[in-house]
Amino acid sequence: MPLKSIDARLLAVFGRIVEGLCDPARRNRVALLAAFAYAAIWTLYATVAKSSQGINADLGDMVVWARNLAWGYPKYPPLAGWILAGWFAVFPTVDWAYYLLAGLNLGIGLYFSFLLAGALA
Repeated sequence: MPLKSIDARLLAVFGRIVEGLCDPARRNRVALLAAFAYAAIWTLYATVAKSSQGINADLGDMVVWARNLAWGYPKYPPLAGWILAGWFAVFPTVDWAYYLLAGLNLGIGLYFSFLLAGALA
């Protein structure tokens, strides 16, 4: 496949995204889809890139503290432990599930940043 046709298709996709973000009727839906597509790409990247490595020591700390819920911890506020406890009550305690949580956090943050920027404009 020639490189020019790939470039043209990629530009067409980005053009449709920009058009959707500029249309008041579709703006929120397109922003939500774009934020979660971005988060899904980074989740996939983290899962593949970190598959040969162990989990980060700080992340491991949080998982251990999520197993023993308390009102506070020596290093972290309790909300992160509570969120992880709820997350790992639904998902298995494996690397990809942690990266999925990080990706969802990213997508939600991007979407609400978009909403906030639109409210302030």
